Amino acid sequence: MNGMIDILKHNWKFPSDTVYVIGTGPNGKDHYKRIPFDAWTIGVNKAILLQSGDAVVHSPDIVERMRVAKAANPDKPSIPLSIWLCADTTLSEQEWFQYEAPVTIACEFPLDNNLNPTPVFSTSPHSEKALTTLYPDVPYFFTHGRTLRESPAFGPEEGILRSGGSISAQAIQLAYWLGAKHIVLVGVDMEGSKYFDGTENLNPRLMDDGISLHCRMCNGLCQWLKVRGTDVVSLSPTKLQIPTV
Repeated sequence: MNGMIDILKHNWKFPSDTVYVIGTGPNGKDHYKRIPFDAWTIGVNKAILLQSGDAVVHSPDIVERMRVAKAANPDKPSIPLSIWLCADTTLSEQEWFQYEAPVTIACEFPLDNNLNPTPVFSTSPHSEKALTTLYPDVPYFFTHGRTLRESPAFGPEEGILRSGGSISAQAIQLAYWLGAKHIVLVGVDMEGSKYFDGTENLNPRLMDDGISLHCRMCNGLCQWLKVRGTDVVSLSPTKLQIPTV
């Protein structure tokens, strides 16, 4: 893809074995503030609007600035994003994507030297369109794989992020491939069509039975990981059958 780098072939690992996956469901609203200042995170799709501005916060001065800002406005999310994972096929149709998502982006690992999240787009036609128009300098992509319900069921496959289970399931797989042993979900509701800001998902295929199917596949992925020593828990209420902490 025009010189872009497949993030799963980059041979980079998170410095911490604990990684937060930040979803965009309304259940996350009261729990985003529980994410540590220095957390390593993967935010999915619209989660980019939750980021703090000082997105990857691993130096003491930035952590202190975030601490002061959060103390002044404790109800406003101030979330560090390390990776922004994008795969929503409606992204390029949403006004916020063009006008509100940050245009200044980080382009190289290691992430702890950057102050903006590193975007990783899918190889879907919608994401490629976005890449060539709004984000021409995005260096990383990932390749969609077979759905999680196909054989072998639920387990990650090397070199791809399997589809199904929603973008959050792909973020869980990415965290696993980048070395996470403890994956903490926030705002991964697995129910309804609303985002944290009250707007609704534009993709009708995700409603009703689609969400139930995503939930089942993501549950299967979480169980597969648990058996192999990687635990997945949630800070916020979720339909997934995982511990809420």
